[in-house]
Amino acid sequence: MKRSVLLTVAVSLTAILLVSPAANASESYNWVEGYIFLDEGDGELMEALSSAYAYVEDSDDEWDEDEWEDEFEAWVEAEIDNAYAYAWVEDDWMGLQLEVWPDTGMSAYAQGETFMGATFEVFDDGDVTFGFDFEIWSELITDNPGDWASAATEITIGIGIDDTFDFDEEDYWDIEDYVSDGEFCGDYWGDDPTYWDTLYITRYFEAGDVGSIGVWINSEVEAYTTDEELEEDGPPAHIPAPGAMLLAGLGTALTGYLRRRQAI
Repeated sequence: MKRSVLLTVAVSLTAILLVSPAANASESYNWVEGYIFLDEGDGELMEALSSAYAYVEDSDDEWDEDEWEDEFEAWVEAEIDNAYAYAWVEDDWMGLQLEVWPDTGMSAYAQGETFMGATFEVFDDGDVTFGFDFEIWSELITDNPGDWASAATEITIGIGIDDTFDFDEEDYWDIEDYVSDGEFCGDYWGDDPTYWDTLYITRYFEAGDVGSIGVWINSEVEAYTTDEELEEDGPPAHIPAPGAMLLAGLGTALTGYLRRRQAI
């Protein structure tokens, strides 16, 4: 009798577990990297200043941040249980890595900022053009109704004389993505970037001028995983209810067969 009860309970529990809905989840990932280069003109880069900042937080008031400023490189990292931010500048390269994966009923946020500025000496009269070539890998994932995830990136390039910068509309690039309720977009681990472009900026200089070039990247990701029960029209369970009922029926039939054979 005891073995019969245990068998029935085990099979019933298996059926219950199989019909339980999948755990809610939402995630947001963003990787940005790029490099600055002299595209046109006669000049030479001189002194440089680099800075990086990383910040993460969640709805349970857990948070972390880091910042660093130096001449030619800066590396910072911030991390909590469900969010990660990394920002770096090295020579003419700079970038950000942001990831969040909140637990059920929580939100998580990550932000990163980088700046690379440099002075350059102009040898001849004429236009000087700098470019910033960049790529972005991004992916937003939501599993169930009520989940949402977002990512946003802004990139700006400026040029000027003696630590002052001029900006035009074409020297600015931004993108913002948002998904919810089981939607997803992007491919963070893919071979090809989600977005890529090159920003250019040009200004006329005279021989002997000392110019300034600067690039800023600001990016943030955020996600929320709902703790609400799935609605009837929500995503299907791993094994639908009829399948679980069949498993339970098989368990009952097996118990009856073993009784008849006096095995239990």
